[in-house]
Amino acid sequence: MVADISLSIASPRGKRTVSVAYERNGAGEPLPLLRGRGHQGQAREPAMDIIAGGRAVTAVDLPGSGASQPPPDGVPYRLSSAGTVLGSLCAALGVERPRTAGDSLGGLPALEPGRTGRARSVTALSPAGFGSESERVFAFAALKAPRAGARAMPVPVIEGLS
Repeated sequence: MVADISLSIASPRGKRTVSVAYERNGAGEPLPLLRGRGHQGQAREPAMDIIAGGRAVTAVDLPGSGASQPPPDGVPYRLSSAGTVLGSLCAALGVERPRTAGDSLGGLPALEPGRTGRARSVTALSPAGFGSESERVFAFAALKAPRAGARAMPVPVIEGLS
C-alpha cells in the first residue's frame, strides 16, 4: 500500500514542504529503496518480497518521480535536494543510519548518505551521474522532451493514444 508523507526541508528559499510517496514491505532492518525517475513502481514489485526478507523495505518515490508530487518552487531537482529529502524521510520514519539502495536516477541519491557517513551501507545499480557533461546534457534532454511533448498534447489526443 502506497502512503504519502509531508516533510519540511530546508531549501535555498527557506523551509519548504515536500510530499513523498512510499511503500513499506517486510519487517526488520530498514532499507530505503530509491527507484529511477522514469521507472514504474511495478518494475520493483517482483523483487520486493525477496528484498524484504529480513528487512523493512521502504520503496521511495523522490519528489517528481512515481507517485510523488513535483518539488515545490524553490526546491531544485538536484542531488543535494534529493539527499535532504531522503534524510528527512529517514528521520520521520525513525531510521537513524540506514542501509540504502537505488537504481539509475535513484542510485545516485542513494549513494549520498554513504558519502556523508549517514548510511551504514549503500547499494547502487547503474547509478546516474558518472558520465561526461555531454552525456548529462543528453540524459536531461531525453527525460525532459517526452514530458514536454505530453504536456503540449491536447487531452483528446492523449485519450485517443491511451
